[in-house]
Amino acid sequence: MHLYLLRHAEAQHPPGCADFDRPLSAAGILEAQALAATLAADYSLTGKRCILASTAARTQQTAAIFTQENHFPENSLQHIPEIYEASAIDLLKIINNQAEDIEHLIIIGHNPGLSYLIHYISGIAVTLKTAQLAHLSLEEGITFPLLSASTANLVRIIG
Repeated sequence: MHLYLLRHAEAQHPPGCADFDRPLSAAGILEAQALAATLAADYSLTGKRCILASTAARTQQTAAIFTQENHFPENSLQHIPEIYEASAIDLLKIINNQAEDIEHLIIIGHNPGLSYLIHYISGIAVTLKTAQLAHLSLEEGITFPLLSASTANLVRIIG
C-alpha cells in the first residue's frame, strides 16, 4: 500500500484575498503540471485508489490538474474541508478512516501538517515545498486504518 502526500502548488497573494481563497500563480500552474506529468511517467497507479483534497482554492486547482494529467476519474477525488489547516494527527485520523483495501491513497493539502505527518509515520524529517510529493510505502501488514507512528517508509520526494 502506498501513500502520496502532495503539497499544493505555488499560490498568489492577491491583496484582500483570504488565505483559503488564494488561487494558484502562473508558476504554480506550471509546477502542478510538471509534477503531475512526472508522476504519470514514473508511476502506474493501478488498483483501487483514492484522492483526498483540501477545499482551499489552490489545493482544488492543484487536484484538478493532478487528476486530469493522470487520467483519474472524477469520482476518485473527494473534497475534504478538514484537510485545510489540519495537523499531522488530524491528517492521520482522516487516513485511518479510509478503507483498508485502498492500494494508493493521495492526499493533496498544506504544510506544516503534511511535513509533520511524514516525520510522524516514517521517522524522517522532511519539509515539503510547494508542488512536492512524498511517496511513502506502508510496512507489510499495515493498512490505512492501522497507519500510525513509524509504520511507513519514505520512498521518494518528487518535485
